Amino acid sequence: VNLVNGRSTEISRYLIPSPIIRKISFTGSTPVGKELAALAGLHMKRATMELGGHAPVIIAKDADLDHALSSLVQFKFRNAGQACISPTRFLVQDELADSFAERFGAAAKKIKVGSGLDPATEMGPLINEKRVNAIDELVRDA
Repeated sequence: VNLVNGRSTEISRYLIPSPIIRKISFTGSTPVGKELAALAGLHMKRATMELGGHAPVIIAKDADLDHALSSLVQFKFRNAGQACISPTRFLVQDELADSFAERFGAAAKKIKVGSGLDPATEMGPLINEKRVNAIDELVRDA
């Protein structure tokens, strides 16, 4: 396994045509994924794309709410919520909505936020200022 970090457009135009490269795998934005998929197709390379998807969670009235809450708090806040599989929204049946929101909020407030270098930290910082601004906007919109 080899990982290459950098500007995808510069790297991909150099690497994908190479006969050494047999497959590409990309996790990221849809616009970049389209560009990489087109380049892979042009050079007949296999490609796997994990692109800016959404991960809704449905909670029905017969759900085990304790189990759902325990799992979803972990899933939602893993990697400061910056994982491509992190839930983006919860669709909760009316009968459970108030209880779910109250309990999820209480569990979220217990998460120890701090430096990613501190072993006691449960959730570290966002990756960059762009993400901080995006989250601030979501909070203001809520």
